[in-house]
Amino acid sequence: MTPSAKNWGYAFAKQAMADFETWIALQGFEKIPSCQKLHFLQMACEKICKAHLCKLPGAKPEDFQSSHAFIAKVLAIVVRQQLSETPNPPKNARFLASRCGHLAREIELLHPSVQDGGRRPDNCEYPWNQGNLLYIPCEWSFPSLNLLEEPAGRTLLKLIHSAIGRLLVPAE
Repeated sequence: MTPSAKNWGYAFAKQAMADFETWIALQGFEKIPSCQKLHFLQMACEKICKAHLCKLPGAKPEDFQSSHAFIAKVLAIVVRQQLSETPNPPKNARFLASRCGHLAREIELLHPSVQDGGRRPDNCEYPWNQGNLLYIPCEWSFPSLNLLEEPAGRTLLKLIHSAIGRLLVPAE
């Protein structure tokens, strides 16, 4: 029997949790480059978005299994939904929801196939060049993701983690 969309949703959520918890575990290791840590965050966010999409009526997991360029749209929806289901949402929930779109796009751009029309070649996996300069991910600071270290960024990460848990419901 072919796995259902709900089965796929559970599988994506389960792997998203493993990726996210690996990202968390790596935070205490100074010698591990940011690109390695951020790679796990990018993968977790991609998979939570796929888990969310699998829960939608009429979902066809094969339509988005190999895609990487939809985190910016779907992660914001996942976070807004998580905010609406949080018993005591933060007072700055509207601000967080608006910041999530920016953060989600920056996370999406960490994948090497998402380059914003060639304007953003920086990614977590492969070296890239701009003009005559060659950049290496393990030496790059990813300044566009400084939001992760601000209070709003930390709250968004907690919401993402909670949303993964919410979507981690085994298929019946």
